[in-house]
Amino acid sequence: MPAGEARPGIDSAVQVTVERADAEVSLVLQQAFFADIGARYPGWEPASSQSVQPSDLALPDGTWLIAWRDGRAIGCGGPK
Repeated sequence: MPAGEARPGIDSAVQVTVERADAEVSLVLQQAFFADIGARYPGWEPASSQSVQPSDLALPDGTWLIAWRDGRAIGCGGPK
């Protein structure tokens, strides 16, 4: 596919930035995620997942990404 050409199924309006995992926007998205998962799986709590510290998701060993569409944060995640 030529450079600059839109790929099928890819929303080209979404921008991704590297942020801190403990930045305010990150914490808001994480809380929304926890609330969503808790509603889907009664009894689930964040403590029942693998513990990750914000420093684990910082460069150079990890990274934290925020997805944005139309200036609104719509998702986040990060490998470590």
